[in-house]
Amino acid sequence: MSESRPNVRVREEFACNKLSFQQPNPVWLATSPFLPDWLLLGIRVVIALFSVSIIIYSGVGEDGPKWFIYLTNWGFFTLTLAALGFLALSVEQIVQRSPEQGSASHEWRWYHSVQQMMFTLSLTVSITVTLLAWTLLEPSTSFLAIAVHALNAVMTLVELAVSNFKINLLHAVYSVIYGVVYLIFTGIYATAGGKNSAGDSAIYPVLDWKDKPGKAAALAIPIALFVIPAIHALVYALCKLRMYIANRNAHNAAVPAFRVPVSSYQEVPV
Repeated sequence: MSESRPNVRVREEFACNKLSFQQPNPVWLATSPFLPDWLLLGIRVVIALFSVSIIIYSGVGEDGPKWFIYLTNWGFFTLTLAALGFLALSVEQIVQRSPEQGSASHEWRWYHSVQQMMFTLSLTVSITVTLLAWTLLEPSTSFLAIAVHALNAVMTLVELAVSNFKINLLHAVYSVIYGVVYLIFTGIYATAGGKNSAGDSAIYPVLDWKDKPGKAAALAIPIALFVIPAIHALVYALCKLRMYIANRNAHNAAVPAFRVPVSSYQEVPV
């Protein structure tokens, strides 16, 4: 007796090859199931310019070199790199589809995998930063604080909603590694005598490895092992919802020229 289709899908989602960032079609990274290429490009120009502006504005502030010790800035820097990568891919897509160049290439290259990794991390980390900032800390309501603790998540979710980007459930492993690396860094930094921008030994009050290591560990371990994977699972579900809506719309109406055909959008219907 053959396995039911849902069981096969679940088993395939946890196959080792799902750890790879390679996807069947690189056009997914440069197109939208709902918008023409030029409009997607416009959205990505806005996100990229805003992200770079915030990086510059926050980087020349009072933190100086200590800018690099905060998870908020790690996450926003990753987001900015992903935004610039998407912008470059959109430009490449439009140029390659011009009459002079012919059709876009469907060959997956190394930089597509880098982009896949950067935005996968950006999605999970930006939402994690936003959640932790507003539940465990007391961020100010300044424009900069709102930009890096709220708009960061909004920008990544907008990109996820309007693009053909596809995420794998097993990619949660990389987000967990990202979080663990940062937590290890905070512990080493604190025990080595590092200070935050306010002169305190803990980068964040809730992660005081020097004076309250037990309390810090009790918070860090659940965040790394449960919160981050849960947020990644939520992002995966949102991606699946977007794919379902796009495929349903494509089946119910003629597919505009700017949409990626359903047959090339995903291997298995949602």
